[in-house]
Amino acid sequence: LDMMFRGFETINSSTECDSSARLLDSITTTLTNILERETLLPNVQRIQLLDVIDGDGAVKIYQRLVNLCMGSQNDADELLDGESLCIREVSRSGDCEGDRLLASSPYEMPKCDHLCNFLDEVHRCHAYFREKERDGCIESDRVFINECYERCNECLDQISKDACIYLLKNWLL
Repeated sequence: LDMMFRGFETINSSTECDSSARLLDSITTTLTNILERETLLPNVQRIQLLDVIDGDGAVKIYQRLVNLCMGSQNDADELLDGESLCIREVSRSGDCEGDRLLASSPYEMPKCDHLCNFLDEVHRCHAYFREKERDGCIESDRVFINECYERCNECLDQISKDACIYLLKNWLL
């Protein structure tokens, strides 16, 4: 904060146009220093790593859950609001390659082959994008992306009720 106040003192002695730029620079520098010292951003990033689905995926999974609840949104909501998942006490068994995507999840992953297949597919897609980024390649293979999207949808169309709850609860963290 001292830096910011020193910046304000400097602003008073400069022109109007120059003062706005200096104020903005001072605020930006101060915020940068604060954020570098805080653990907020790393914590947010760690939580975001649990997001193996986006908003559209969450909608699709929720619709699957409602379908598995015989069309009852109330039943689906009660399952999501309830304590239907066990809190994990031990490390993962590593049943599937994509299991590592949710390694820091507080919930125990339910047994569901289609969930494993979905997580493996997401893992494969993440690896593809990491490789593209590492190679400095901006363009992605549309065919690969479309195939990956279709395979993920096929898996999601078959996941169990517990798998739906697991994915949605992790997404809601």
